[in-house]
Amino acid sequence: LALTATATPTVQADIVAQLGMVEPIKFIHGFRRDNLAIEVVELPVPARPGAIANLLADSARRPAIVYATSRKNAERLAEELSRTRSGRTDAGGAGSGRRIQAAAYHAGLDAETRERVQRAFQAGELEVVVATIAFGMGIDKADIRTVIHAGLPGTLEGYYQEIGRAGRDGALSRTYLMHSYADQRTH
Repeated sequence: LALTATATPTVQADIVAQLGMVEPIKFIHGFRRDNLAIEVVELPVPARPGAIANLLADSARRPAIVYATSRKNAERLAEELSRTRSGRTDAGGAGSGRRIQAAAYHAGLDAETRERVQRAFQAGELEVVVATIAFGMGIDKADIRTVIHAGLPGTLEGYYQEIGRAGRDGALSRTYLMHSYADQRTH
């Protein structure tokens, strides 16, 4: 038995091949997620941290996952978000409430730190995880309200898998993909 929440036909074929399945029976619910709003915005790299902080200052947009293109970017974004005030935002984008609880997650962290971050996020003690693609496999948190990509993902299949972590409870959720010409050099 092989189960996945979101898999394109290419990923399905890969799963079948890697598991050596012969003529498996497939039960597919469908890929359309009417509760997800998908926004793609061209934004220069230096403007992204501020834009992400402004988006997540609204507590209704959390819990959230922010996907960064590198370990260094994940660390930097998590630090900046942790300085952001949550709650209602004023015209300048500054929040009025407590600070957003954010942490980085990437393969360069020791296993204990990764486990602590994942456990805190699952338990609702951490509002935002800023991660590389190392984060997400096995994440089953139904109430994620926002998924932000702070750069182009590596593949379309990966992107779909990652945005599929938002709104699993059926509530309206948002995804943002930030990109610019500079992102093409990353991949």
